[in-house]
Amino acid sequence: MSYNHLNKNSIDQQRYYTPSFIVTDAVEALNQYLPHHVTSILDMGAGDGRFGETALKHARWTSVLSMDTKPQWSGPPNPRHRKMSQDALTYSLDDNPTNVVVGFNPPYGLRNTLAKSFIQHGYSLHAGHACWLIPQVLVPFVEQYYRVLYVKQYHRLKLFRFAEETHYTPNPQWVALVVGRRRRSPYVRKR
Repeated sequence: MSYNHLNKNSIDQQRYYTPSFIVTDAVEALNQYLPHHVTSILDMGAGDGRFGETALKHARWTSVLSMDTKPQWSGPPNPRHRKMSQDALTYSLDDNPTNVVVGFNPPYGLRNTLAKSFIQHGYSLHAGHACWLIPQVLVPFVEQYYRVLYVKQYHRLKLFRFAEETHYTPNPQWVALVVGRRRRSPYVRKR
């Protein structure tokens, strides 16, 4: 999947909201590839809340928690969609819920530093699953972070690349949906 600056809707510097066609495709990918017991979403950089609203059109999703420091959501309230004006980087989950997927489209920040902080914090929440819609150029960081720091807790990392596989260098505007599942028990490395 690819989008350019014409499809972005910037509210202020470094704040862009995901185009509807990418949100729709991402929700379809989660519906297809996540286990059926995963029924709740924690959207850590919700912006206008579009991801949660789109997901709740499917009966599978029982609840969505959307949070953003400068939310832009509107529309009628939905009892299954809780919206909070909060810094996601300070949020914590009470237990280790296996039915929750955390993440989605983090703010990228300069040189993707903010996105990296969101990814690190999202994994530290100990939810059953994590998903991130990130620029193609950030995929190697996620792969390295997964393999080096979280190999004991995450496995079956899946990369759903929305851009065609080509021999060209990825366009920075291309995005990938990355989904990881937490291990049930620690992974023991053999020497």
